[in-house]
Parts: sequence; C-alpha cells; structure tokens
Amino acid sequence: MSEKREVLGNKYFCYFSIWEHRNGGGATWFFPVLFIVEIFYMCFYRISKFLHKEFWAMGLGIICSFLGWAIVKQQIKIPFQMSNYLIDLGLLGLLFFVMGRATRVFEVFSKKIEPFTMIVFALIICIFFGGFYFKGLIPMNWPTRQFDSLPVHIITCLCSFYLCYKVSCCLGKNWLSEGLKYIGKKTFCILVYHFAGFKVAYFILILLSIRPVEEMSHLVPMYSAAPIWLFVSIISIGVCLVLSKISEKFAIGNYIINGK
Repeated sequence: MSEKREVLGNKYFCYFSIWEHRNGGGATWFFPVLFIVEIFYMCFYRISKFLHKEFWAMGLGIICSFLGWAIVKQQIKIPFQMSNYLIDLGLLGLLFFVMGRATRVFEVFSKKIEPFTMIVFALIICIFFGGFYFKGLIPMNWPTRQFDSLPVHIITCLCSFYLCYKVSCCLGKNWLSEGLKYIGKKTFCILVYHFAGFKVAYFILILLSIRPVEEMSHLVPMYSAAPIWLFVSIISIGVCLVLSKISEKFAIGNYIINGK
C-alpha cells in the first residue's frame, strides 16, 4: 500500500512536468516518462511474483519497449492522444529501465564482467560514437522522438553506464565523492531549472563580451571552440544549488523546487 501511495503520490509532478515541458521548453518530460515506466514495471513485477522470478517482469518490459520503439519510429498514431501524455516514450523507456534493473539484480557489472577488458571496450565505444559517429549531432532526442539505431543506443548506454559505475567505485569516500553526492540529492531542482541557470551563465558571458547577445535566445549553448559548455554547466548547477538551499526554508517552495 505504501508503495502504491509513493508512486501515485507523484502524479502532481507528472501533470506539472507535462505542462512545463510543453510551455516552458524544459526537461521535465523525464518525470512523466519515468512515472509511466514505474507504473508498467510495478504491474509486471506483481505478475512475476506469482511465478517467483523477476525475469518474467523483465521479459514483459522488453516486449513492451519494442512496441514503444515501433510506435515511435513508425510514427504510429495511438488512440486517445496518448502520445501527448508520453505513453509511447514510457513504453520505450522500459527497455533502459530493464537494462539497469538487470545489471543490478544479476550483478552483471560487479561479478560477471572482466573489468579491464570491459573498460577498454567501453572507452573505444564511447570515443567512437561520441567523437565521430554522432559528431555535431544529438544522439537521441526523446521529446522530439528522434532516435538512431536501437542496437547503437543499447550498446552506447551500457558502455557509458559501465564507465560511470567504475568511476563511482574508484571515487571511494573523499571530498569529491561527498560533493557529488550532495549535488545528486538536488537532482530534481537541477533537472527542472538548469535551463534557467543557463540564462544566468549566458548573461555573465555577454557582460564579459565573451559571447554575443544572441546567445540569450538559445536553449543550449551555441557552439564554441572554447569549453564554454563547462562554464555554463558549472554556473547552472551552482544557481540550482543556491535556489534549492533557499527553498528548503519554505514548505511550499521546497515542494515546488525540490519535490519534497
């Protein structure tokens, strides 16, 4: 019952996220998609309990994800305007959720893969696709439903996920890992409001005559040979952290800004 309340209790964020994504150009499409994924997988998991193996839930999730892929790639119109509520993306998102869940349940990364070989392979894949194959392109764009080959998305996601996993294991407990944990606890605020943080960074760059005024009209940083994106990212995260900290002092603000 508590699990049901926890999932359904996020419905207000989903309504806000759908509205904000359509009207504010934000990244909140992620929340309703994740909400839909959780609902589907929770149903599959309940079914698999009767069979005493979560494998069946994962299988149903993969089958539904292929259905979502077909709907998105073939631009199939689904009834009741369900695409407006990101149902098709929710179905597709099941694939990546199942991938993550499987690596956790079956301890794939920690016990069933030889680290050195996998690190080398993952680095080659990430460098090739990130630096050459997708150079100047967006690898996948969920809101506009623009995707490349499904096998490419699967292998690149798994490799990048594995590298992140190994880096997190190597960090251990130090000031850097503690700082990243703190930032991680503010993920909701950063995800929803980072575009506003971008605008603050653009304004600073324009005042310093580093970037043109036209930069303010862009959602993401314009291309530059200099690592402008790094400065913009740092400023944006900093703005979101300050906003999150201030909002913690007010119940309504904390709910809207931090989702708590």
